[in-house]
Amino acid sequence: MDYMVYSSENDVAERINDNKDFIRELKQKTIEVKDFEKKCVLLDLIGQISSSIITGEYVDPEAEKMIIDLSYQVEDDFEEKSDDADCLIVMSSVGAIGGHTVIANNWMHWDAHLKYSVVLTNQAVNPIPDFLTDTISRYGGKLYNLKGSYFRRAQGLRALSRNYKRILLITHMNDIIPLLAYGKKNWEIPVYFYNHADFRFSYGYSISDVILNIFESDKEKTKKSRGVQSGNYVLPFPNNGIICKENGIANAQKKKELEKEELFNKYNLNVHRKLIVSAGQDFKYADILGYSFTDFVKKLLIKCDDADFIIIGPDDSSVKWKELKEATNGRAKAIGFIDRSEMEQIIAAADLYVISFPKGAHGASMAITHRVPFITLALLPKSDEVYKRENTAHSIDELIDKAIDALTGESHKYINTRNGFIDYQKWNEIWQSIYSTHTEHSIRELEPNYEITKMEIINCQMLQTGKKTDAIHSVLNTYKLSFDLLRILSELEEKYHIGLFPDSFYIGEVNAWTYYSKNQKNYDMYKKCDRLYSYMSRWMICEKQGKHVVNYLKQRSISELFVYGYGNMGRVFCEVLGGSTVHIKGIIDHNYKKIPEEFTGIRPQDYSDCGQVIINTSVDDNDLIDTALGGRNEIISLFDIIDSLCS
Repeated sequence: MDYMVYSSENDVAERINDNKDFIRELKQKTIEVKDFEKKCVLLDLIGQISSSIITGEYVDPEAEKMIIDLSYQVEDDFEEKSDDADCLIVMSSVGAIGGHTVIANNWMHWDAHLKYSVVLTNQAVNPIPDFLTDTISRYGGKLYNLKGSYFRRAQGLRALSRNYKRILLITHMNDIIPLLAYGKKNWEIPVYFYNHADFRFSYGYSISDVILNIFESDKEKTKKSRGVQSGNYVLPFPNNGIICKENGIANAQKKKELEKEELFNKYNLNVHRKLIVSAGQDFKYADILGYSFTDFVKKLLIKCDDADFIIIGPDDSSVKWKELKEATNGRAKAIGFIDRSEMEQIIAAADLYVISFPKGAHGASMAITHRVPFITLALLPKSDEVYKRENTAHSIDELIDKAIDALTGESHKYINTRNGFIDYQKWNEIWQSIYSTHTEHSIRELEPNYEITKMEIINCQMLQTGKKTDAIHSVLNTYKLSFDLLRILSELEEKYHIGLFPDSFYIGEVNAWTYYSKNQKNYDMYKKCDRLYSYMSRWMICEKQGKHVVNYLKQRSISELFVYGYGNMGRVFCEVLGGSTVHIKGIIDHNYKKIPEEFTGIRPQDYSDCGQVIINTSVDDNDLIDTALGGRNEIISLFDIIDSLCS
């Protein structure tokens, strides 16, 4: 299925039900897996895929129970924490993009009573924003970064958390580390969960004693769709989502503010024309049945010939946004992600801010702070709850009328706060009341309701449309999936077509499609990755059909061999041979230090054997490899073996 095209809401509902069945079968496959780390990978993937598509389910009691059961395999490590903070904020990862980092930053600024430290469960190599490290340091906290396997990170989190008074989860939806760390019955410290992405599935509810929601409608959804019957509260974003610089109020401006003319010149904007701005991640502008943000922009600019429109966030090189720029003669354009402080300056200089749709982004907070007129399209009742009637339209035509009204002399009508915003003092009152009330921990029984409403219909189109599902592609590319797990996923993809794999997906560190899109000049690398993906796919099919590489080798009386190359093909090849009678004598690779200790790693220049069978898992020419290794070896290409199995 190359494209997910929906002709009606019934099509979308069928897609949602297929997604639900996919997750149900993947859980059944997961139950059969016995290895701790492999099971964790699949449970992590279940969470990630569930939050990247729409299943109509927002929690998964069964999956959380599986993770909690695994927590009993994680032995306690009694290492004591080395700081005196009251509360530990647990985050999956942080970055310059995304609201959850700002939430943690602002929380530490706004809480006048408690001291915080922060731990990251899956930061990898991504840079940590300066504004967050500055805040942690300013208030005397510490920053911890967990590394290693699921087991080691869970063990480390449990040990680190032991002597804090409270745990606050501001985690990614798929993060299983808190469940592994706090799932045992002997865990006693209260766990609080901040529900910062209400429209997505998430792990963590069963171990959380308190759920903190941004809006009242989120609280109701937590009760109904997540089955949380107690400890369920509303606590809005501290400082309305704007980065705090000082206790309670100011915005973080890490860079010197540019003059308006300098700023406009940098982004090729005309200072003498009216400026309309919108900001959000690309998926929040997805076309859905009956609504298209780019069509709205085109219609608006036809009626407003003295205005330009820029969209901050989306990839300006994608077809959709290129077409918008061409259709409006450059008056409307996406400019991608930019520095947060410059984004705020552009919004502050705008004549009108339009909230993204079908999914609203939190850039509206900047417009509100700087008293910029703003409007929003209410596709769901939640918009009427959050924004005032003057700022809210219920059709594209009404949205255009309000935009024109704001741009032609009536801007004052659209300068408003949003409903539910609370100040520093009120926020502290609510938070301290919750903090003092919930002092014990227990595992929660979840009793969620399942239904498909207008929200699910909209969100499914937003998250799962177009050329398969980019969100899932990027996810799979971050996991080093073993061959057996990859086979499980490919079998389910073949049945349900949810869009797990892009057309040129290469398992592991290199994604041909991503590499090529960012590096079009390096066509040779693209072709290399594309070939590797093609052969990996064919290989999986052969294995599923009972055409095994091990049998191929045995039929040719090959009982021992060397492997050339320990990239992803080489890694999977070694996994497939594991447990068989075919012995791997050594692995030859320039980066020999990355080879696991169970194998003998050899640099090509150090190879001294001759007359050996060497399986070439790279795309390099067999003859060139043989010459480099001193000649007189039998070099067999893994690609030739796959060709033979498929013939």
